[in-house]
Amino acid sequence: MKKGLVFLLLAALVFSPVFAGGSSESSDSGKDQLLWLYESATAEHEQHLRTDLIEVVNSRADDYEFEIRFDPNYDQNVRTQLLAGAGPDLVLTAGPSYVQELAKEGYLYSLDEFAAQYGWNDILFPMMLDLGSVDGHLYALPKTYESMVIFYNKTLFDEHGWTIPETWEEFDALCQEIKDAGVIPLVNGNSSWRPTNEHLVTYFFNHIAGPDKIYQALNDEIPWTDEAFVEAMDELVHFFNDYYSPDYFSYADEDCLAVIADGSVAMYISGTWNFQRMDEFFGETGQDWDWAPIPVKEGLEYPLYAIGVGATLSINQKTARPDAVAELLNTLFTDKAVQVQLNVDWPGEWILPINTLNREDFGDKIDARFAACIDEMSDAINAGKFGYVTWTFWPEKTDQYIWEQVENVFLGNMSSIEYLEGLDAAFQADYDAGNSLPVPSSV
Repeated sequence: MKKGLVFLLLAALVFSPVFAGGSSESSDSGKDQLLWLYESATAEHEQHLRTDLIEVVNSRADDYEFEIRFDPNYDQNVRTQLLAGAGPDLVLTAGPSYVQELAKEGYLYSLDEFAAQYGWNDILFPMMLDLGSVDGHLYALPKTYESMVIFYNKTLFDEHGWTIPETWEEFDALCQEIKDAGVIPLVNGNSSWRPTNEHLVTYFFNHIAGPDKIYQALNDEIPWTDEAFVEAMDELVHFFNDYYSPDYFSYADEDCLAVIADGSVAMYISGTWNFQRMDEFFGETGQDWDWAPIPVKEGLEYPLYAIGVGATLSINQKTARPDAVAELLNTLFTDKAVQVQLNVDWPGEWILPINTLNREDFGDKIDARFAACIDEMSDAINAGKFGYVTWTFWPEKTDQYIWEQVENVFLGNMSSIEYLEGLDAAFQADYDAGNSLPVPSSV
């Protein structure tokens, strides 16, 4: 074992609780105690998840009881605990690329028997089942699917008569017009989550180079140094230098939301997970917001949604109660009352990739803007017309290169072609090692 890994393991053991997956300790009630370690959330959203899902599951269980704990360092802690032969019974990861490594190393329980028992293969989008599978076996269910969209200050846009165009060339012109009006066109920031860097790479790759080029590169048919990716990276450098707020390395997500809500910045290209926070920030300023698909380079089909999986759910190989964890998963993926309430209380976080839930099930309970986005993303998947987000379709080590090294491009320490040469080398190493993920074709 490498010294760095030893240190990481010891640090996690000292500074964070290690949960003995498989121990199923009994509570005072005599029920087996099971754990789900979740990422950080607001106090309000923590309570919603407990009420809308955990309490429902526990009320139906005779001999087990779930506890959910929230941890801003859940990803690192879960990984380290799994290495120690422990960890939570229900394993949350940040995406399919993480599942691949954990499954191959034997830390996850195969879901094949439960998928057959509960009929999950019939209700989840096929491409999502493929993304949770490793070597022909299902190890993870996608907690949500997502895309990148433009959130913008509608009040500001209406005052100036601005509209979000369909083509990238017109979008460039709009950004210049906004800048000339004394408003910062775009904002983003990575201070709270460094992998945010890959969000920018994702939408420039998809909306400039295009899904076809990405599909070819992910299947090792063309190199990442192809001129389409060079153009996408050069365009990213242009936008980052000319149109983005200079506060990128000091801004967190909430800072970005705050400045578009007060109108000092016009637009924030971010994930659909931020539908949950728009009313909170715009409610403080009394201004209005809306969203739009990201424009595309001329010749690409519009609208284009780069689809990804924001988180996955798996069963710890060491749990003593895989049946109980599977029952929780089945409740989440088949109980419409639970699904609707989660989307009402926590919009953008629980867009489940299933074919059994539609807009009529929500009625007027969710924001019409959010509902429209769900419909459009679902239509894109069903039509096979979508793009690819880096944190879902790129192998883990390649993905890490993407978000770590692109900072050198932002800072002017590395050219577009140098960055892409490094990306190509990282991907080739992953591909040759058999670490590539299944990539559904976008037609």
